[in-house]
Amino acid sequence: MRSTIHLVTARDCLALRPLVQPVLERALKGNFSRQLSGMSTRAVAAAGRALLAEQPRTGAELSRLLQKRWPDRDARSLGYAVQYLEPLVQVPPRGVWGASGLATWTTVEAWLGRPLAAKPSPDDMVLRYLAAFGPATVADVRAWSGVPGPRVQAHPSEGLLVGTVLVDGFVNARWKIVRDEGKATLTIEPFAKLGRAARAALAEEGARLLAFAVADAHARDVRFARPV
Repeated sequence: MRSTIHLVTARDCLALRPLVQPVLERALKGNFSRQLSGMSTRAVAAAGRALLAEQPRTGAELSRLLQKRWPDRDARSLGYAVQYLEPLVQVPPRGVWGASGLATWTTVEAWLGRPLAAKPSPDDMVLRYLAAFGPATVADVRAWSGVPGPRVQAHPSEGLLVGTVLVDGFVNARWKIVRDEGKATLTIEPFAKLGRAARAALAEEGARLLAFAVADAHARDVRFARPV
């Protein structure tokens, strides 16, 4: 999720790319702070964005054009500043069967014709990660994304322990047990709509959990909330 090249859908690109911007800014500072010291990297990014919006360009071409404006600066560092700070797309074909080619870049907005998400959701990013790689710890999510503190929904909430539900090996819901005057209710909150078979299996498993966890309750019930 840092500066690795990813193949994603247009929807995911627009939603996920803004969330990792702080990660890329830290990487730029760590790798090129000396070469870019004393200059406005935002100005470099804006100039690069304008050049790439005109037409797709290779990294070398972009670097040379930027150096014309800042001739006393390292061309390679200027080009990387744009790649770290601006959401970019590698224009296909990057390579074809039996051959390869130079990486050519343009901006995400120029390629897709749509802006990045104005209010991207870290929660959605975490859920997408869990759907693909869960179960996982908070540390796993942070290591994958590079984002220091994305909120993970499977956390203690309002003083009550909230557990996770696996469906076919993936985290697809959360659950909690609430007791009220001797009655215990297990509420399952799916992250997406569950099929009939999955709901039946979870209801059966939930009943067994209640029988084990709150055996002293005079009444026990399993309920499904609307998907969060």
